[in-house]
Amino acid sequence: NSVSMVASNILTNKQELYNIMTDLRQNLDINFVLSLEMADSGMREKMRSVLANDLASFLEHINSINMKTNPKSDSGNKKEMTLDPKYLSDQMSTKQSESLQRLSTFLINSIYKRFRNSDFNDVLLQVSFTLTACLRYLTTTGNTAFGSWWLIRCWVDDYLGYKNEFFKFQIFLNELKKQKK
Repeated sequence: NSVSMVASNILTNKQELYNIMTDLRQNLDINFVLSLEMADSGMREKMRSVLANDLASFLEHINSINMKTNPKSDSGNKKEMTLDPKYLSDQMSTKQSESLQRLSTFLINSIYKRFRNSDFNDVLLQVSFTLTACLRYLTTTGNTAFGSWWLIRCWVDDYLGYKNEFFKFQIFLNELKKQKK
């Protein structure tokens, strides 16, 4: 879908990625945001670790890959960030597809594994609330990449919701197969 396309463009655009990393390091007080959003200290600490450690490491890793694959500046490549339907209907490049695959893997490794003993519907709500709270906080601190954060957040919500439904459907199918035996 179009959100996937734009999210992959963001992850392959060095300037947008730099802006997101700057916001994460300098403009986002993760502890403050989480103290407002999460009453459960265990879940709050897990989410803090996801945002402060896992996400920061993931962004650094993606940035280093981008620097190796195309060390030249993206400053003249503004078409990457467009919402033009003709552009969005084109196939994703390999680099864009790989960036979404890396984000998917990051989410599985960081979110699903860290919260595997929790009710995942609650985790989905907490992730959504937390990301929204981070966006609200960033709007008050002079962030440089609100649009990028917003689009990535939308994609994360969609992806986690999809994976949750997919896993539940797989469980349902397995239960049906057991009943038929």
